[in-house]
Amino acid sequence: SSIFNFTTVPPAPTTFPVLITPIDNDNNQPLDVNLSWSSITSASTYGLQVSSDSTFSTTVISLDQSGISHVASGLINNTLYYWRVQGRNSGGNGPWSLLGHFKTIPGLPNSPTTISPVNNSIDQPMTVNIAWSSVATAVFYSLQVSADSSFGTILNNELGLTDTSKVLDNLNRNTT
Repeated sequence: SSIFNFTTVPPAPTTFPVLITPIDNDNNQPLDVNLSWSSITSASTYGLQVSSDSTFSTTVISLDQSGISHVASGLINNTLYYWRVQGRNSGGNGPWSLLGHFKTIPGLPNSPTTISPVNNSIDQPMTVNIAWSSVATAVFYSLQVSADSSFGTILNNELGLTDTSKVLDNLNRNTT
């Protein structure tokens, strides 16, 4: 008679992957962040979950893949995300890794509204106070002044302003 052989399923992985990047509790991660973890010798694939909820009741990403990294894309600005990975094979799923978390970059602040001088005002003094509204998420402001609407020639370029106004003096007469 012929010899037949077969192989039974392997045991499920007993160890969990170690999360590598991003470093736990890291801030200012891009909206397309590279997640990477260590390999497990008994794993043929890895389960990855990303959630904005530490209990993972809802997930942003939930997938099974063979590699030890994944680019999580389409994330939302200024959001805290939790992530975990588990090794898997035909024998079952191993334990989840320790929980990692990271926060994405803040979004760009809204543009401030000009308060003074009023747009298209005339007969302004040679020394003028330019004022604008405060923006809650702004750390500092930048102000550029030009005599032409394309800003081809910058007359004043102020960076890192922390106040919501700036006095400009020595302006040219009869200019816009």
